[in-house]
Amino acid sequence: AASGALLMGVPVPDRSGLARAPLQATCILPEVPLERGDPARGEATFTRAGCIGCHTVRGVGGVIGPELTAVALRAPSRAEAVGLSSPALYFVQSLVCPQAYVVEGYAPVMLDWQQLNLTEQDLADLAAFLATLDGR
Repeated sequence: AASGALLMGVPVPDRSGLARAPLQATCILPEVPLERGDPARGEATFTRAGCIGCHTVRGVGGVIGPELTAVALRAPSRAEAVGLSSPALYFVQSLVCPQAYVVEGYAPVMLDWQQLNLTEQDLADLAAFLATLDGR
């Protein structure tokens, strides 16, 4: 999107020339019941919380944030890059502290889990859904 464009009344930044933002110094993750995450509920939450407005999955969605159709394939290296022990924790961190790792070429504009009114169970469900996104 070009600088000066609007999406739902919000300015869309020009992503050209942006570099990855540095890791936030502090990101405290809540207790998230990852073992109880449900991909179907996570997919519903992805739509209900408005994630689809900024992220594309399987050809549907917005372009403000990174395309997520194959995010499960990228998650292990991203988790390692930010010092997390699993892709699921990377997904949770991305929702709790979205500025902790900003994908190159994107502005740090994502709302965090509290701004999106998500619960710990929502985080587990979203992590389970994102883990299914392997490019198919």
